[in-house]
Amino acid sequence: VSAVTFAFGKTLSVLQFLLALGVACGAVYFGARKRMGGERKRIVFLFCCILLLLIVSILISGFYYDLSHDGRLYHQNSIIQLATGWSPFIAPYHPDGYIGSYKPLRPSIWSVVYPKSGELCAASLYKVTGNIQHGKAFNIMLLVSSFFLALAALLKLTRLKIKTAILYAALLGLNPVTFCMLFSYYIDGQLASVLLILFALAAIILKRSGTQELKENDATGWMYLSVLGLAL
Repeated sequence: VSAVTFAFGKTLSVLQFLLALGVACGAVYFGARKRMGGERKRIVFLFCCILLLLIVSILISGFYYDLSHDGRLYHQNSIIQLATGWSPFIAPYHPDGYIGSYKPLRPSIWSVVYPKSGELCAASLYKVTGNIQHGKAFNIMLLVSSFFLALAALLKLTRLKIKTAILYAALLGLNPVTFCMLFSYYIDGQLASVLLILFALAAIILKRSGTQELKENDATGWMYLSVLGLAL
């Protein structure tokens, strides 16, 4: 959503967050409706859980200041630049965000050369709440997502008991990289969670399709190979 609005010459605003939230809710609704057979109570319960996760993640992240070196040196710099008017499409090499009467922040070379997906998400939430620390909420949400997908993969691929599967999924989700960087703007933890999500999805797709069907169904095969390739 942010990339599209940047392409049209716009800067980051609350609108991007609301649009992205609407798109995500729509995808969840149609996916849940297909999987749950249109049971309204279960779909409403699912949305309530997602909303609760979002609120709790924001509240928890707000209690912890990011004191990491890189988090303060350029990650938060990028977030503030994006939230205060910098468009990487219009001025990719010259971060020019500003805050009120203050002078523009000192540009960082790392803000220019590195991808900004994590910073864009954090900046959009920063625009909504006004607290830059709340942007770390996405670390928590990715952690929770990776835990549940790992749990689903373990239950589908193994004969583990539910308690054992929950323990293993928790160990996978709370891996050292994700856990140590949970309350900082380092993106390594996000990357670890995303990789776990991709591997879990690839395993679920493979198990659901079956080896023989995977060979015969080109669409399913390409889907599996694409997800696995992204993970690798």
